[in-house]
Formats: sequence, C-alpha cells, structure tokens
Amino acid sequence: IARGICQDLGADLIIVDDKAEADFVASEGGMAIVDVWMGATDMEEEGAFVWVDGTKVEDGFNAWAAGQPDDALGAQDCAAFSSSFSWAWDDRWCDDTYWFICEGPL
Repeated sequence: IARGICQDLGADLIIVDDKAEADFVASEGGMAIVDVWMGATDMEEEGAFVWVDGTKVEDGFNAWAAGQPDDALGAQDCAAFSSSFSWAWDDRWCDDTYWFICEGPL
C-alpha cells in the first residue's frame, strides 16, 4: 500500500543512499512510535534485499541492526527503520502498517 501511494504521487519509497540520509530520517523518525518503511525488499530472493530501483542493498550503504535481517518467523520481506533498534534497519512483514517516506524528483 505504501509504495502504491508514493507512486500515485509520482515518487517511490525512499532509497537510503548514505549515512547522512539515514541520520536525517532517524532524526525525523524520532517523532514516530512505530517503524518507518523504506524501499527495500527481498521478496524475489530471500536474504537478497534490493531497492525499488533494482540495485542491491548490499552494494551500497546499509544500516541493518545487529542480527538483521533475520526473517524471524518467516516472510519478513520488507525493510524498515526500526523504532525498536534506535532507527537502525530491520526486516518486517510487508503487510504491517507503519509510516513511510516517499522520495521523488523536485
């Protein structure tokens, strides 16, 4: 649902390019009491997270929390900034309801 809303706005879920961007989201995310979706998933190949533009998360900056992604209880295929992990990244069930960040051209 989150990605569809972003696309309806001419954008997509956020791709986190570097630590500065992650830190910015973490500082803004501090207002949230729930996790915040980003644009990464491993739906096509378990454990191989890719951004919405098709690039591999592992090929660039990432900020996974210790022990993450772990696919706890199976089918945790979407990535989020985790309020439980001080805004480090965690894999979550894609049908969970969280805030989300859209990113698009200005």
